[in-house]
Amino acid sequence: MAYLVRKFNRAKWEPSAIRPEHINQLTADAFTSCLRTSGNTLSVWHAESPDWGTFDDILAALFSTLDGPNRADVIIFEEEVIENIAGVDLLVTEGGTAADTTVNSKHRDIANLNYESISQLAEVVLSELGKQEPLIKRYNEKKVIELVKNSVDNGRIDPAHLHKRWQVKLGIAS
Repeated sequence: MAYLVRKFNRAKWEPSAIRPEHINQLTADAFTSCLRTSGNTLSVWHAESPDWGTFDDILAALFSTLDGPNRADVIIFEEEVIENIAGVDLLVTEGGTAADTTVNSKHRDIANLNYESISQLAEVVLSELGKQEPLIKRYNEKKVIELVKNSVDNGRIDPAHLHKRWQVKLGIAS
């Protein structure tokens, strides 16, 4: 089974403890902040396992797109669930991160999103949040820095392509 990984802001989803069947009560911020699309696509990353330690380079690539290190929430959901949303396509697209092609090749776009399908995608997030043991994890800033630094040290991320704030935090620039 394959999985999809996405950074999101858990606080935008949890204050109301909304269940998927009451999606119409979800705040607009959950959509505009966490499900922000471009060209009717949503960026995600492909992972072969939901085991957090197995895709550190993907997380590092994802975190490296930020203007600098910050706390981050990450959610994992089954790829099959997304493929079952009518009308959407899961496209293999090269990630536009400072990571090498091995990592960037694991990027995907959920494409052809519209009002109905983005709502169904929000239901997937709500469903995961409602599970006894959701596939959601918060990374503090220290762990975010550690993951990116390890990927830089392993040659998976080119530090020259990181934002200046990242370079300063990693001791590459002043």
